[in-house]
Amino acid sequence: SLPDGNASEDPYVETVKRGLNYLFSKLRVVTISQGTNCPSGDPDTNGNGIGLGVDSGQEIYEFGPTMLAIVFARNKSLVAETGDSTYVKGQTYYNITQDMADIAAWGQSEGSSATGIENKGGWRYSWNSVTSDMSTTKWVMIGLMLAEIDWQVTIPDWVKTNLYDYIYYSAIPNGVGTNGFGYDVGETSSTLAR
Repeated sequence: SLPDGNASEDPYVETVKRGLNYLFSKLRVVTISQGTNCPSGDPDTNGNGIGLGVDSGQEIYEFGPTMLAIVFARNKSLVAETGDSTYVKGQTYYNITQDMADIAAWGQSEGSSATGIENKGGWRYSWNSVTSDMSTTKWVMIGLMLAEIDWQVTIPDWVKTNLYDYIYYSAIPNGVGTNGFGYDVGETSSTLAR
């Protein structure tokens, strides 16, 4: 069922529209730029100075599934009917998804000398964390992957490079094999991310 389907033939069209309208109403605007929390590159691929996050208590967990729901509408030219009056309502689904990808780039972990460079490239429980974990990273990654594949949303190359490095360090056993991925980097056996 798609939001631009024929409601006289598909009784779920209106339900899908209401669901997407709810999701758009829960997006929050965040000012983003390259700086100390994002030294790898400029996260603002469309140059509008903002990214769109999810206004919830579990933002990073809900971010990827929210992107998936928008992309699964299968029409990037549709226009949001609800949400922030400047950056969401009246914007195409594509533009909204690009601003979501931009906040993910801006909020990617840069690691630190204290936490180790191996934490660079993932995400944790909030944007710009100095550590990463696979329980949150996988959700952001799934949303970004589908947005790029289906709608050609721009994901900067440096985001992919950083993420690749994080995935390497998260593999159990610690970048050597492919038995699974640890919740945190450096785990060697039992605590697989699920």
